Amino acid sequence: MVKIFTNSKPMFMGKKPLKKVVLLLLSLVLVAPQLLSAQDFFIGMKGGANFTSALVSGNHSVFNYTSQSKVPEGFDRKYDGQFDGKIGTQFGFLVQMETRSGLGFSFEPSYATYKFGYENSYSWQHPELADQFVEMTFRHDHRLNYMELPLFVKFNFLKGVVSPYIQGGGFYNFLIDAGKTVTQTRMDAAAGGLQELTGDNNEVGITNLLHDNTFGLAASGGISINTAFVRISLECSYRHFMKNITNPNARYSDARSSMLSFDVMDDISFQSLQFSMTALFPLSFMHTPGNGSKGKKTVVPYDMRRMK
Repeated sequence: MVKIFTNSKPMFMGKKPLKKVVLLLLSLVLVAPQLLSAQDFFIGMKGGANFTSALVSGNHSVFNYTSQSKVPEGFDRKYDGQFDGKIGTQFGFLVQMETRSGLGFSFEPSYATYKFGYENSYSWQHPELADQFVEMTFRHDHRLNYMELPLFVKFNFLKGVVSPYIQGGGFYNFLIDAGKTVTQTRMDAAAGGLQELTGDNNEVGITNLLHDNTFGLAASGGISINTAFVRISLECSYRHFMKNITNPNARYSDARSSMLSFDVMDDISFQSLQFSMTALFPLSFMHTPGNGSKGKKTVVPYDMRRMK
């Protein structure tokens, strides 16, 4: 026998659940204006310089060495240190939201150029005459341009004229283009005398050899100076790239890059120190009367002294 119960009630048809939903919606309506009024919004510009070094996770070469599987000592690449290479730059704008407690969020899209370099050398020596040899040294300087999209969680320690802060988060970068310059220096003692020859710089595009995106983690700290209508900040940021920038499927695809300088790229990620200056302008959201009965919402700068 099958019993059918016809007196069961659907969910949320009782008075208590409906009352809870109404109270929750009413609470959100009452609290939302207070939350919005407790926030400060900023827009601004940011720019500076960066110092980048390569983190190598795997070595590769155009040669097959018969003595051992890895690159022999003396033929491997000598990468620049953190402050030995050329200086990169970054420029962009930022949008920030801060609460009165000092906690906030910052979105900082920018156009960033990262630079790093290394040297590799090759030599030939006469098997019987030790004074006859040829040594070739190649200097490789790389330039990578990214559209960078960082997002930070920020905390301001003070609310006075001078305010130190820290922030941490992550970034996602889209590769725009990349290239490298190769300079060759040759020591030739096989022609009867020692000669040092420096070749012309060869500029090679390497965009097709790299992944078109990368990502990583970032942390920074700085100090802000609050004036009446603008906030000036000086900041130092550390970025750690977590993805290999080299595309392994395209490593040997560029004959010009590999044959002119006898070089292919290693598996590389970055670590970078950025030093930046920021100018932030606070915004206030307010309604102004229009021609009709309704007003329109506008965004205007306001005196930062109101935030204290």
